[in-house]
Amino acid sequence: MAKELLGKDFAGTVDFSLPFPVAGAYTTLAAGVEQTTVTPPNFNRAFFSFAVGTNVFVKQGTTAVTLPGGAFSSTTTELNPAVRQIDINGGQTLRFISDTTSYVQIRYDLGQDSVKYV
Repeated sequence: MAKELLGKDFAGTVDFSLPFPVAGAYTTLAAGVEQTTVTPPNFNRAFFSFAVGTNVFVKQGTTAVTLPGGAFSSTTTELNPAVRQIDINGGQTLRFISDTTSYVQIRYDLGQDSVKYV
């Protein structure tokens, strides 16, 4: 279970670093084909990496993710998210689709709980 570490970059500036992952998944998305994965238990964050120059749409839940059309519409799908909270109990379905072939990597991590503002 990785937590951020206080470190220094090549210029000597203090930054936060992540150790190598202990859990993750990766795949190659085919253009226009949705793929899904289920989150494992005991992690509360997912970090996403995508191939450079690709558009990967990500959604959590049971409804299929689709590529956007030519007009604005309501959606909970996100374009190339960096990191998102996930249920610590696992079992959430993450859905991915891209308009081109793309590599996708997910890093699962256990970090501090986020503060929820009401």
